[in-house]
Amino acid sequence: MKKEEFIKRTREFYESEKEQTCLVTPTKGVSSGKLGLLFESRCKLFLGLTRGKNAITGNGKLDARFRGYKVEFKQGCSPIEQLFHQKPDFVVYSPDFLADDAVEKVSYVLTGGGFMEVLENAGLIRIKKMTDGSIKRTIQTYKNSNRKYNLFLDLLEEHNLMTLEQFRDTLKKMGG
Repeated sequence: MKKEEFIKRTREFYESEKEQTCLVTPTKGVSSGKLGLLFESRCKLFLGLTRGKNAITGNGKLDARFRGYKVEFKQGCSPIEQLFHQKPDFVVYSPDFLADDAVEKVSYVLTGGGFMEVLENAGLIRIKKMTDGSIKRTIQTYKNSNRKYNLFLDLLEEHNLMTLEQFRDTLKKMGG
């Protein structure tokens, strides 16, 4: 996919998502996953990852490679099963991403291990056994519990996190 085509598709997706976000009341507990795809595509666009294998990825696949590092993009209460298998170097995460947000300002960047540690310490890893016997891990909904949500944000802050913008600039300076 060429850069121009990727940018065009991302903008079209952004506009359709923005419109849907404004006009449609989401069903409680049901996610279409579109906001996560929007978050991923806008993060990649910000980082300049607009070619080939860095286009939007399917579930279970590594989201991107940036300057030699494996990177996953997560927002809200995303599925996290692939983090146990992919072992990313970094996770770009936004707990409260909305369609109009600038991803470089509302995203935390953590090491893959640091992200899992924060989730475990906040008690937010939800393990669900599926009917086929497989296990599915997700981030437990935390917005219905102010205590868990505040603990989660406090734990994120304790990791002295970078924004996506700081992350990009730091890696560029390192030449990595």
